[in-house]
Amino acid sequence: MYFLIYEIPAFLSEVLGLLGWLSIILLPGTWITFGLNLKGFSFSAKAAIAIALSPLVIFFEFYFLRAFLAVSFARTVSWLAVVNLPALFLIVRKSQRPKLPKRSTAAAVVVILAFTILLLSPQIFQQSERIFSGHSWMHSDIVYEIANGQLVPDEPEMAGMRLGYPSSGHVFQACLSFLLNSAPMSSYIWTNLIWIICLYAFSFLITKELGGNRFASVTSFVWLSLGLNFIGFLLQAILPESISHPLWIGGDYRYTPWLLKFFFFEQIMYGLALFSALLFLSIEKESTEDSGQRFTLLILILLGIGILYPILLPSAAVLVGAKAFAPFCDRTRSVSSSDISNFWKLALAGAFCTLIAFFYLNFLTQARVTGSVEPPSFSGGFLKELVLKFQSALTAISIYLVPILLASERVLKIKRASLIVIAAAAAGSLLLNIVLKLPFWGNEYKFVFPAAICLAPLAAIASEKFFKRLGARAIPVFICFSAVLSLPLVDKIYNEFPWIPVPHPAADVSSFNIKLADENEARMFEEIRRKTDRSAIVVAKRTSLHFPTLMQRRMYAPPRQKDPHPGINVDSVDMVGNVRGLGMDQIASRRKTVETLVDANDEASWLRARREVLQFGTQIVLIVPRAQTVPEWISRPKQNELLFQDDKFSVWILKGSDEILSDPSAEE
Repeated sequence: MYFLIYEIPAFLSEVLGLLGWLSIILLPGTWITFGLNLKGFSFSAKAAIAIALSPLVIFFEFYFLRAFLAVSFARTVSWLAVVNLPALFLIVRKSQRPKLPKRSTAAAVVVILAFTILLLSPQIFQQSERIFSGHSWMHSDIVYEIANGQLVPDEPEMAGMRLGYPSSGHVFQACLSFLLNSAPMSSYIWTNLIWIICLYAFSFLITKELGGNRFASVTSFVWLSLGLNFIGFLLQAILPESISHPLWIGGDYRYTPWLLKFFFFEQIMYGLALFSALLFLSIEKESTEDSGQRFTLLILILLGIGILYPILLPSAAVLVGAKAFAPFCDRTRSVSSSDISNFWKLALAGAFCTLIAFFYLNFLTQARVTGSVEPPSFSGGFLKELVLKFQSALTAISIYLVPILLASERVLKIKRASLIVIAAAAAGSLLLNIVLKLPFWGNEYKFVFPAAICLAPLAAIASEKFFKRLGARAIPVFICFSAVLSLPLVDKIYNEFPWIPVPHPAADVSSFNIKLADENEARMFEEIRRKTDRSAIVVAKRTSLHFPTLMQRRMYAPPRQKDPHPGINVDSVDMVGNVRGLGMDQIASRRKTVETLVDANDEASWLRARREVLQFGTQIVLIVPRAQTVPEWISRPKQNELLFQDDKFSVWILKGSDEILSDPSAEE
């Protein structure tokens, strides 16, 4: 990386980049958690919430430097790594001397983390496969747009159309990848690993706060990361497909198990961490001394969910609503005036954060994160789907319900208000999963993740008595239990990894900018990246690779493709037209313009097409097959420039509105 504005030796740059990476991950959120007067919170709770809030803080700091101070991307990232360092002094000044964990607790944590890393090892240690898994290039496109100066990113394959996906989490990953000098489709795995540790910490804290013993607190994350839909996986493996498939016995692949989500370059982990922080805050014992500080923290966490991953905002709203109503449902105590006051404060906080998220989705992005929501109906098809989704959701959480029901007397000893909050939040999230229908990719499955976060600690607490009876055998038995729970993930890794449906080229991700490993193949992309404006629009009729990632330039329309592009693994029309909601008509119209630019037989129509594309950029990068004869009006040396050609393509730079036309009447 370029640290500040000075060139320094490569080794020192790598060291400073790693320190900057740690600074941006660990410190920004500490301005909030250690700056507020949170007297009842432990050091570990403040640290975990700080990590969860860091992407939100970086989002606001980044846009302040870029939008208001006009600082370049490289300097902004370096400054962010430095300006958050003083938070270390705040931590030291506001913290009591932290207590070291007991040796047995520390050993158990190390074992579970090692086990988690072992399960993630296919993605961690097989870099060539990791960089093409899932939709990693789609997310990398957004990172590169942000690095290229797009404060409000466009759709990478539809220049001029606002992005149909929240990009605030990509700002965070852009900074982290740049500091590590590693391409985002590779370096994301280290961010995921940190967030797994953060979520483990929340699982520990929540279980402990609910009254779980040390064994339950330490092992609760295994229930969470590996337990979700374990029974569904077994039933699907045992039952014939003629039964399991039509009845949705196996549930959704994407939450089986919970840990699978962390194999891929996604943004949901930020929302899950903030939801976990909100859950902990909602059950943590109240203190009248810092009630105002806690309320401020709650608003910031809710705001973070709304901005970073708004699809989880309904689950968060259910959780806050449960916290507001819990005192009125607890018959063991009388309702006080402070309970009524808290109710209205929480209602206003929820409304405020929902409004902010609404404006964010509608003005900084398109409000099409999941497609349009289909309202419930009473048709036979909808009711049948409702029943099937109910049974699949119930099956997904059944491994939590079994110990909870078998040891209900232990669970009922939990503080009534906390139990009400957890039960209502879990039930509400599952209800969202069952009732809502988010078209195209069925993204309502994501509501199952918050439900698992709520129920996994209860399952760990419910199993305390069983493992306590085992005495010294408890640890080896639980290790065997964990190995059994890992079967769904192991099966998917063994039979389906690396989840790449098409062959992919070798790539070099040893720097922030991805390059193809084959120098001959990489030349065209390098020339375009080095010699064209960052606002240039790429036009190509047909491709076999995803050009926006390799060129870091926006395209006018998705090129036609035979197979899904490596790194995207979904047809571009499905991604842009269906999931992002831009519609087939717009794509078809733009593709006609592209065909005119590439194949036009008359200059007048070609000039009209050129004018349409130049609405969205300063120049056009026209890529045509090498075998195709280029019209003479393209090859005029004073108007356009041949940038590159090989045996496959010729690449032309078409100048903007200041070019001199041979036939002015053609523009009329």
